[in-house]
Amino acid sequence: MNNTFEQTEILRVKYKNAYDSARKNSLFAILLTFVSIVMLLFGVSFYFSAYVPVTLMENGVYAKNMDSANYTDEELIAEGLADEVFAQYRAEREAAGDKTEYTDQQLYELGVADQVIADFRAELKVYQEETDGMVEFVINAGLSVIIAAFYLVCWLLSKKHPAWLIVLTAAYVLDTLIMIPDLFSYYLVYDIRGLLFLTLYHALILYILINGVLCGMKLKKLPAPIEGVAVEVDPTVEAAPAEVAAPAESATAAEAAPVDTDNTPEA
Repeated sequence: MNNTFEQTEILRVKYKNAYDSARKNSLFAILLTFVSIVMLLFGVSFYFSAYVPVTLMENGVYAKNMDSANYTDEELIAEGLADEVFAQYRAEREAAGDKTEYTDQQLYELGVADQVIADFRAELKVYQEETDGMVEFVINAGLSVIIAAFYLVCWLLSKKHPAWLIVLTAAYVLDTLIMIPDLFSYYLVYDIRGLLFLTLYHALILYILINGVLCGMKLKKLPAPIEGVAVEVDPTVEAAPAEVAAPAESATAAEAAPVDTDNTPEA
């Protein structure tokens, strides 16, 4: 079996293994997205997932919770609703020469947070009157599951049709592009850890998918395997350029000359 055939088979195994690895890792990412969607129903956020379906579910859960929300003043203070006005009051008192270190509870009792709490309750009442939280939840949750299911369908079809891995990759690229504005408008300000995790996770998934797509394209360009002919190759061995066989040495004169096998003496 010539070197060219063996090298082709080495490349075939190498590209196929890389393609299969990309599919396996992308399936893991898709399953993590489904897990994240379910976890949000219990109030648990998870960074390692596709961004759009999880964000839709977060919005749906938020709408459902706000639909029946009835926060106490203490809960609003604990959630940080009055942090800004508290900080402003402390700064004003310090500028006036007051060195007292006020706690949040003391400022609440002084009525510093009354206006911001009243404004929040008024906005919440309007929201609850104008928005059906359960409908919002059903719509967002439905879209979330549909998008995640689309990823799964792409993965299933990519087993026999590599073009579907390209579609899955394009979907993750779009997911990342949608995520980028939120990285800078929210996570950079309020959640640096989330910024790092989301960025690294999406970069890793895109690398895996793009590498799988490239290997799938290279695999498709290889000559079709010969039926009935198999060769054992080590996929860890890189295919080397084919060596040109050295020309055979010239036959010696004795080898080239005809041999007279007729020993009959001449008449």
